[in-house]
Amino acid sequence: MNRLMLILLAALLAAPLGCGSQAAAPTSQAKAVDIETQPLLSVVESAARQNSIFQSYTSGATSLLIRNAYRDVLPATEKPVSRWVGVDVELQSWEPSTSPLELQQIELCDADGLRPLSAPMTIQRLTDLGEPASDDDPIFAGQNRFRCLLMYRVPELPAAVILRTQGSPLNETGLRLQSSTVALPKPDIVPVSWFTRPTSDPRYQSCVALVECHHWSRVAKPGRLKLRCLRNEAGVIAEADAFLEANAQGEPSSPLVAEQPFYVSKRWFLVDFWYPTGAIVVDLIGADQSRAPMPKAMTLELAPGTLEELDATPRFELARHRRDP
Repeated sequence: MNRLMLILLAALLAAPLGCGSQAAAPTSQAKAVDIETQPLLSVVESAARQNSIFQSYTSGATSLLIRNAYRDVLPATEKPVSRWVGVDVELQSWEPSTSPLELQQIELCDADGLRPLSAPMTIQRLTDLGEPASDDDPIFAGQNRFRCLLMYRVPELPAAVILRTQGSPLNETGLRLQSSTVALPKPDIVPVSWFTRPTSDPRYQSCVALVECHHWSRVAKPGRLKLRCLRNEAGVIAEADAFLEANAQGEPSSPLVAEQPFYVSKRWFLVDFWYPTGAIVVDLIGADQSRAPMPKAMTLELAPGTLEELDATPRFELARHRRDP
């Protein structure tokens, strides 16, 4: 039998929650047991919780499946001192048109006394087999369930945890923390080479950079990358104007998404950044705000026709330089 715990959250659409209704008060302490012995919540109690907690999921009955809780799903940090706990959960009978943001309201509590520990710091989507994948990966197309890893940063690891939202526990007994079995991607960026050229707007120069991306989703795009520059000793942030997927030599490439793993060890992009004329290019800023220094020498050489192909790609019309009057 699978190590699963099913929390039925059955919605009664014809019976909205009354003004005087309240969620059941949490007990002061929860007993920690292994997942295979977790009891099911009663249908009556679960229906009340569906109305009072997950009101946005109103298209029929929605179930929350809590699979497991893991310790150290990400490396510990020293400043501040913290550890990472991950809880594998799944919303079933989930409507794709409804945002799963309610998951961000589920807080992690120490099962010993129900002391609150953290709200989710990040949510990693998982496939049916528990593999990490991007939210917009085509494997999720048409699914009516949402499996993910809720990741919490805590000052210290408890022995067991309870999930709770709006004061009501979602599991009646504590989940013992297990060793993590989920290999989470650790995205990184490395600017390989670059060169500059004029643009159609004399206020800006173009910086065409070949960027090596480590452990990126197979459907990720570099539109959120930014270029940090210095102008008159002041920092200036430049945004991408266009991009083209490439290989390690900067040659245009169009790999088939379906043939790639969910997260690819290395991908390359030619990214065209527009930065203020006269500014000094300093470093590349990732979507997670990490920084990677730009190479000092401009050594990028492209095969004939590559720039023309880059210039023919769609522009980022919402980029800052495109919105300047």
